[in-house]
Amino acid sequence: MSKSVSFLCTTAAIAMAACSFVVTSTSYAQGAEQRFDIAEQSLSKALLELSRQSGVNIVVDPNIVAGKRAPALVGGRSVDEALAKLLEGSGLVAERSSDNTVVVKEQPQRHTDALETVNVFGTTIEDPILSSRTGDT
Repeated sequence: MSKSVSFLCTTAAIAMAACSFVVTSTSYAQGAEQRFDIAEQSLSKALLELSRQSGVNIVVDPNIVAGKRAPALVGGRSVDEALAKLLEGSGLVAERSSDNTVVVKEQPQRHTDALETVNVFGTTIEDPILSSRTGDT
């Protein structure tokens, strides 16, 4: 491999690592209940721990979890249920990208704002030219 191609590959790998982190673990049975013991902590650390305990790969931009907290998670549940619990109230959602990989992203904003009621008032103006064209007199 030429030096320029090697440099580009290395640069691309570093850039990708800076933009997101991927937690990799062994495979898991999707939907199967597992026992989790995750303390209340920062959301980024909780996701790392969930990945370690479950075997699921979790991909997330560190900027969207910065400053967010996750509740304690103790007991048996599926990985999807555990993720939903950790992300509850954070404005983030988890989407599966493969059997063993989940991408955490910002929840799409829903625009449910109702518009104010608008009242329209009008009056009828008698227009002799218009009336003559329609046959009304």
